[in-house]
Amino acid sequence: VAGHARGPRLSLRFLGSYRTLLSLLLAFFVASLFCIGPLPCGLLLTLGYILYASAMTLLTERGKLHQP
Repeated sequence: VAGHARGPRLSLRFLGSYRTLLSLLLAFFVASLFCIGPLPCGLLLTLGYILYASAMTLLTERGKLHQP
């Protein structure tokens, strides 16, 4: 079982940082100033993170195509 290859995993370690939590709190506060509720704001932040992670994955994988 230890040698079994596992698929991609999602890491949420970045949420353990006080800096990240403060940034999220600030984003929710700014969104409330523009009358955006916490659920739409959370969905927009999640969508933004997914797009950012996808772009970074594509950009870093493109450089590794010719490596063994």
